[in-house]
Amino acid sequence: MTTTATPTTVLAGQFHKGAHDTSGMATIYQLGDGKRILRLTNFKTSNGPDVHVYLVAANDATDNDTVKKAGFLDLGSIKGNEGDQNYDLPSDAGPGTCQKIAPSRSGARGSTSTSALRPWRSK
Repeated sequence: MTTTATPTTVLAGQFHKGAHDTSGMATIYQLGDGKRILRLTNFKTSNGPDVHVYLVAANDATDNDTVKKAGFLDLGSIKGNEGDQNYDLPSDAGPGTCQKIAPSRSGARGSTSTSALRPWRSK
């Protein structure tokens, strides 16, 4: 008999406005096979060229200097400006790297918006 483990919520947070109106939830899940994914749900942001999703190792990331000093991982181009979407996390993305999610336009100052990720405690 094969059992499939339910994904475990590790970190989660709501988006708040930055340079652009953005809404939705960012959640990092640990899958049964050990992989982790970032899931954006009810996500909505303004459309723009060359928008990427970044994991940022800072409590807040409202400008490029903060992001650069704290360190970040580029998860690649955003899959759409509306809707639910998943991003695979690299195995070396430790807890310190996953403090903030920041969709941002390449070359733009600051992030489009941010979502602070906090440890998830089920109720």
